[in-house]
Amino acid sequence: MAAKRNPRREWLEGAGLRLFLAALRPWPISAVSGFGAALGRIARRFAGHKRDRLRANLAYLRPEADGPELDRLERLAWENLGRIIAEYAVLHRMIPSGRVDVVNIQPSLDAISEGKRILMVSLHLAHFELAPIMSAGWGAPTPVFFKPPNNRYISDILTRIRNGAGVNQFAKNTTGTREALTHFALPGARLGMLMDERLSGWIMVPSFGHRRMRSSALHSVIRISQREPCVVLPARMKRLNGARFELVLDDPIEPRNTGDPDADEAWLADRVDAIAERWVRETPEQWVWLQFWGRPQQPATTSGAGGLHQPVPAAGSPRSGRAAVAEPQNNGGNDARQDRRDRQ
Repeated sequence: MAAKRNPRREWLEGAGLRLFLAALRPWPISAVSGFGAALGRIARRFAGHKRDRLRANLAYLRPEADGPELDRLERLAWENLGRIIAEYAVLHRMIPSGRVDVVNIQPSLDAISEGKRILMVSLHLAHFELAPIMSAGWGAPTPVFFKPPNNRYISDILTRIRNGAGVNQFAKNTTGTREALTHFALPGARLGMLMDERLSGWIMVPSFGHRRMRSSALHSVIRISQREPCVVLPARMKRLNGARFELVLDDPIEPRNTGDPDADEAWLADRVDAIAERWVRETPEQWVWLQFWGRPQQPATTSGAGGLHQPVPAAGSPRSGRAAVAEPQNNGGNDARQDRRDRQ
């Protein structure tokens, strides 16, 4: 049974965030980011079991790290989280200020010049919101397909901030999915997605060799890439120092079409998942979900897709090139229960 909403608490959380961001908006970008880092260090002191989980996850991702190195990474992880929250106040100023450099842009520009559809996929790394904003500067405005926060007031705030920075959005619900697919059917369209969203309390991408959930953002990536001819563009934000970043673009991936849909899905899922794992292992302290991620305990399956690519009933003909996209599903309130545990 799903947890009941508390409208008063949601309103207070939304009002608090609105006032916080409004107070920071006139500040210089470096000052805003530094203030957020300080708040992250304060939050670290009161984090309780989240701090223990974060440290255990860092040790899992960096088994060679000693105690002092884990301390440093843990501190940076909390600072990164605080910076992200504060930086929403100045998100619209980050790109014009020249704080984001792009690495390996030419293959993406080639795909744009050839008129290919581009499905940009990323993770909640560094300040992940900057990737679709930055893409507009090199000729590829990229609307984002996202899961709205449960708190509608916070969702409204984030929507206004993204719109103010020049990013259009499609919510991951029935209406938003239909609009996103209609948009992506246009010639030369772009669409951005984050692959590491929470599902029933788990973050399943990267899967680190364990079984992947079928109803996941990665599954949506695979289905969308099958639905329309496109290239998949892995795009990673990397925090360099304070409020300075790199947008690191991998070479675009051309989905395969060998006549074996299951094998083609598995091939693309494994490619994208491996890239996501590399990103997280390189800068685990910049992964937003590190405080909440519980390592999956399911044993890895023998199939190349880790259990993701079983036949999926769908409206229409899923093998006709118009495959259905996974919709958010009711998981019996598991997300809400996990959220309550995380707030404790």
